[in-house]
Amino acid sequence: MRSSAARRRAGHLGREAGKLLAEGIDADHVRAGLERMRLKGLHASLLPSLVNEAMNAPPADGGSPHRAWTNPTAPEAAYGGEL
Repeated sequence: MRSSAARRRAGHLGREAGKLLAEGIDADHVRAGLERMRLKGLHASLLPSLVNEAMNAPPADGGSPHRAWTNPTAPEAAYGGEL
């Protein structure tokens, strides 16, 4: 039988995960956050931050990170002389 402290921890973790899912966070992201929490040995109250970290992690396939804006190497070609 689990101790009352272990039940409280499990309950807290369940509430945190439930809140995230109720907000519409994808279950895969919540699972990734739970895995990060387990690996790092962190408290259940950090789950939302860990899920955020998982959601914003670079692609696992090694794809290039998103760049919001860069200067074109050839402005004339990029803007058609409209500058």
